[in-house]
Amino acid sequence: MKKKNIRFSYKPLQASISIIPAGSVPARQTYSFDFSEYAPDYELTPLVLQPRCVVFDRDGVVSGKINSSLTNMKWMEGEDKPGAIIDASNLNYEITDSGTDKGRIKIKRNVQVLTPLTLFFYAEYVDPRNGQVLVFQDSHQIVCVNESPAIPGLKLDVPTTVFYNPFEDVPRQTIKATMQLEKDILTKQERRKFWWFKQLENTIRLFDPQLDPELVSVNDDTLVIDREFMGEEVGIICKGEYANMEKTLPEQASGSALVATCTICRRVPDFDFDYSGVPGQIAPGQSLIYPKLIVTTNKKIINNPLSILRATWYTKKKKLQAQPGRRSPMEKHHPSPLLPLQTQLVKVWT
Repeated sequence: MKKKNIRFSYKPLQASISIIPAGSVPARQTYSFDFSEYAPDYELTPLVLQPRCVVFDRDGVVSGKINSSLTNMKWMEGEDKPGAIIDASNLNYEITDSGTDKGRIKIKRNVQVLTPLTLFFYAEYVDPRNGQVLVFQDSHQIVCVNESPAIPGLKLDVPTTVFYNPFEDVPRQTIKATMQLEKDILTKQERRKFWWFKQLENTIRLFDPQLDPELVSVNDDTLVIDREFMGEEVGIICKGEYANMEKTLPEQASGSALVATCTICRRVPDFDFDYSGVPGQIAPGQSLIYPKLIVTTNKKIINNPLSILRATWYTKKKKLQAQPGRRSPMEKHHPSPLLPLQTQLVKVWT
């Protein structure tokens, strides 16, 4: 009997590997120094990376994804080259070690700004046709960049011009400043600071309770003005500074500080006046009468008008004997400054 040995000659397998994010969480983070926040935050929503190991057999024996058959699989972390092996004791990661998703890694830690994290993957595959070992290795870099600094805005809760009607409006005006960064309002005082200035003729200065009688109080983001004491108008300027993780608040407002302004103007509306309490006749011996001032605006009677207006009362002496071709002389008299009373005492001249 004659024998002849036949040896199968398999063509080498063609292998490929790729590492892609599994799910919607990207492998790129941003960090906001203003809010101390990551987006996305891998500690809350982990990043998942899936290596996909594929072989192609030109002989048609084995082909397709072979993750479930990988051996000697490991992940390592580093910057430029593989470093420490990630094992089960490292709680920043979670690795799938069996099944069709074998090799999947879940990253549960955030990356430092401008310090990329590179994950290195290594695995082996034994060709079932001839026992040859194929090596799969690849890396994936995760970066975190500083978010473009947002530009904050400063605004007051009043219009740029506020009209004060002393007949109808309450004297006190409260003005509140707000500093907003995108959709978030900065409320922590270690993050922002306000300065309140009064506009003078040619300059500005900080409000001073010793110099400004209209100032009731100034406290952080709130200014209270008593408009009865402001005169015709008062100009208010609020300046604000903010600080992020890389910046501290200055002691004084800088030239680049945020600015918001408003002007409060006293505006007395048109009014009419009359008086009552003056009888047509006075009994003999009566020396005093009590006239009452009546002020109206738009047919509305103003209560206590002498708290806002100053009234001057006049009397005249009785007529002298008229002379031909001449008018009777009259003499005006101005009593002492009037008190803010609705009833005013006036002396009758006889």
